[in-house]
This record gives sequence, C-alpha cells and structure tokens, in this order.
Amino acid sequence: MPPKKTRFIEIVPIDFKGSLGINPKEDYFLIPAQVAIALGYESTIISTNTLSLGKGNKISTGKCVGNEPITVVGSGQRTERVTLISLDRWIPYLRFLFKNNDAIIFANDRVAKSFMACFFGKYTIFMSHQSRLPPIWWQRLVFSFFIKRFDAIKVSNPFEKDELVKMGVKPERVHYIPLSIDHEFFEERPSVKMRMDAKKSLGIKKTDKVALFLAGIRHFKRVETVLKSVRLLMQQGRPIKLIVAGKDFLAMEGEKTVAEWIKELGIEGQVITTGNVSPEQVRTLMNISDVCINSSIHEGQCLVVYEAAAAGLPLCVSSIGSFTSVFTDSALFHEPENPETLAKNILYYLEHPALAKKHVAINKKIVKERCDYAVVKRKLAGLFSKNTL
Repeated sequence: MPPKKTRFIEIVPIDFKGSLGINPKEDYFLIPAQVAIALGYESTIISTNTLSLGKGNKISTGKCVGNEPITVVGSGQRTERVTLISLDRWIPYLRFLFKNNDAIIFANDRVAKSFMACFFGKYTIFMSHQSRLPPIWWQRLVFSFFIKRFDAIKVSNPFEKDELVKMGVKPERVHYIPLSIDHEFFEERPSVKMRMDAKKSLGIKKTDKVALFLAGIRHFKRVETVLKSVRLLMQQGRPIKLIVAGKDFLAMEGEKTVAEWIKELGIEGQVITTGNVSPEQVRTLMNISDVCINSSIHEGQCLVVYEAAAAGLPLCVSSIGSFTSVFTDSALFHEPENPETLAKNILYYLEHPALAKKHVAINKKIVKERCDYAVVKRKLAGLFSKNTL
C-alpha cells in the first residue's frame, strides 16, 4: 500500500475561486498551494469568507459583495490539482481541521479562523499580510497569544520580523520570504507608439510630468495625502498630472471618494482616474509615469510599489517600516498624512534625475534578488518541508 500523501491546507479569508485575477507569478494565495503540489503534497485551499470591508461588505475576488453567506461555485472542484473548499461556518471548519490534524496548515491574515489554525495540524504557518502590530493593547495581547503558538511565521519584510521578535516570538520561527514579483514582465517596455497612444487617450501632453498612484483605494492608503500634494504643486507653479488607478472602495468605508476629494481640492484638471486596470495596463501606466507614489499608514509588502520598482520608477512612499526596512537608501519617504513632504519629494526626483536613476538601479536589484518567482518558490518549499526534516 503506497504511503499516505502529506496534506497541505491553506486558509484564505476571502471568497477564493482559484485565482486572484492578477499576474500568475504574483498570485500570492495560489502560489503556496502550487509549491505544496510540487513537493508531492495533497493541496487544499479553504475559503472562510471572513474578511470584511466596512459596513458588512465582504471582499471577494476582484469585487465587493453583500454579507449573505457565500459558497464557492462547485465547492470541492479542483483547479490545477488544488482542491477548493468553502467553509463559512465554524463547526464544519473546525471539524475539517480536526479530521486533517496531520496536515501542514498555512493560515493567512489576522482573522479568527486563521488564528485558530494554530491548534491543529502537525506544522502550522501564519502570515499576517500586514506589518504593523495591532494598534490597541488588548488586540496586541490576543495577537501575541495566537502568533506564538504557530510553528512558523512568514513575513514579507525585515521590519515585520523585528516587530514580532520584540513581541517575544523566537527569531528562528520568523521567516522573511517576500511575495513574488514578475519583474521580467514589468521590466518589459511597451513600444513607443503604445506609450504615445496611452498618453493621448488619457489627455497627457508630451511635456507633462506624471505621477502614478495605484491601489485598491481604501482609507488606510491615504489617497487624500497624495491629492493634497498635487494641489500644493499646482499652487507652487509646478503642476503634475496624477494618475489614480484602481477601484475606489472609500464610499463603502464611509469616507470621501476620490472624485469628492478631487472636486473639494479643485484639482480636476490635474488628476486622471482609470478604475480597475489589467496587468498589461498597469505596465503601460508605469511606463508613461515619472514617479510612483504610495502614502499608506500600513502595508504588508504592497505589490504595486515593487512592480513600479521593477518597471524603473523612483519611489515616493510613506515612512512605514514595510518600506523603510527594504528601500532604506533608495526611496524618498514622507509621513502618510504629510502632503508637504510628499510634494517636495516628487519635485526632488523630477529635478534630480541622476539620483532617481541611481535609486531605480538599486531597487531593481532588490526586487530581482529577493522577489524573483523561482527564488520565492524555493524558499517556500524549504519552509513547507521543515516538518519532514
């Protein structure tokens, strides 16, 4: 009788249907399951459908849905030999983990069902997908209680590892493995004609300086800081065009939308909004821009910033540990709610192209060496194999 296959169970907090709909080499929920398959493990992804986005809305794959129970269509179907299961309710979920108590479990995000996974499985791994510790003392106590019971914690930047070690997690349990970036894809430049056509379609003149802000736009991204910096540059007689790309979720969070901020600040002529964009469109936008901006108050890794680095854009990003611990001397930083410093940083890169070029070269190397698809998969394989060593 052949030996029983090792079981690998990945827990994701969204309605996951087999793909995030992003670049395949960056599909951070599917890739761990694919690595497990390559190791010969039987691989299952459980969707718990627990991650919400204000006012009871749940985050689904590329869309926002109501708070009714969600079931993955064809529950139990196989996608690339990965079994997809939806387990919304607690009792079926815990029963499944108990029945597979000999599995390797990889739990994503700071939600209750992911935390509870630490009590099951023969080897348990956790990933927060954000770097800062919970802001409230009792939240930190709860987080600390569960996080210390996992066999391993996967982090995407050095700052997050330092924070966990300060909390009392043993350093050898924390593994710095970034999310993979398809740097070859973003290094590829569209033709001159494609870039010219893209600028024309967006109303961008040849002489315009262009900044890019790309995100699923939520309050923690602090897009208002970016928009205020555009107004400051206008007032200083140094206007730039700002492309805001990505879906605007702010109304769902009870916040002013991007359109409302643009109108309030009086910068209608300086901001271009695109809505959702495909990976190919993202690459084109990056290739017609002069600088990439991020003003988040917290991030895990932030794929967009790394993609922009690979595409050759200098980075004006917030001074959070997620960024400062990686792009230490190769980006310009500002406090997330300080548009004055951001405006100065944008101008500094535009006025000092040699520095921008130097920083771009450093960041391209960082992304290529740390976030290469093959490198990340190899490190994940090593982490998932630790229980058998």
